[in-house]
Amino acid sequence: MLYAVFSSAQEGHLKGRINNGNEHIPDATVWLGNKTVLSDHKGEFSFSVRPGIYELLITHTGYKKIEQEVKIVSGHTQGC
Repeated sequence: MLYAVFSSAQEGHLKGRINNGNEHIPDATVWLGNKTVLSDHKGEFSFSVRPGIYELLITHTGYKKIEQEVKIVSGHTQGC
């Protein structure tokens, strides 16, 4: 258990919501480094990763691809 707490303290977090105006976009594919998730029914997603600079990529059929560089800091939650 102590290892899990220590490991978590070393990571940074990225959270975001994908929408088009007032419409939430569920099931968008979101990449951060070598991790991939789908946005949930509210268009929300999150990652926990080691600190560093990453390329964030978001795609969904029928929408323009989004690419953005993000900096993840240990122990902080970054919003986008």
